[in-house]
Amino acid sequence: MQSLKSRIDFVAIGKIIGLFGIRGELKIAPMTCSVDRFTPGLTVWIGPDETTEHQRSIKHVRRKGSDLVIQCEGIETRNEAEHCVGHFLFVDREHRISLPPGTWFISDIIGLTVTDEHGSPIGTITDVLQLPAHHVYVIHQGKREILIPAIPSVVQRVDLEHRSMVIHVLDGLLDI
Repeated sequence: MQSLKSRIDFVAIGKIIGLFGIRGELKIAPMTCSVDRFTPGLTVWIGPDETTEHQRSIKHVRRKGSDLVIQCEGIETRNEAEHCVGHFLFVDREHRISLPPGTWFISDIIGLTVTDEHGSPIGTITDVLQLPAHHVYVIHQGKREILIPAIPSVVQRVDLEHRSMVIHVLDGLLDI
């Protein structure tokens, strides 16, 4: 195992949610709209966050419902795989898929500072809920949690370079 790269070099494509069998197979919840990207030979980095990853190559992949089961080189037993549960699979940022205009990777949205159209601070995005109708941004404002729908009438501007988002505050949106 080798630890590599820095936070800005990676994008998360899956989360290890469990183990499968006794041969070190990992059950993956995809964090990408294209599960076809999980292929034998793909180089991934495994870790709890972008700064502590370990390089692996995928040996084989199969679907199990909406999840995937993969085996990586160097993880051959259930004991070796156990420490990976709860960690993420990352790929080099340059290998991520292209998105249509007006859409962003969840990993790019997390951590954005959110303000309203007048520049008043609202908080920081800490999570993205993937609901059937649309995504919902979880924004922390001190100890308060605010849920903002990720829809065009609310999200006015996203500036990844400056790590900021401007939203239009609909009536009642910030009320508890």
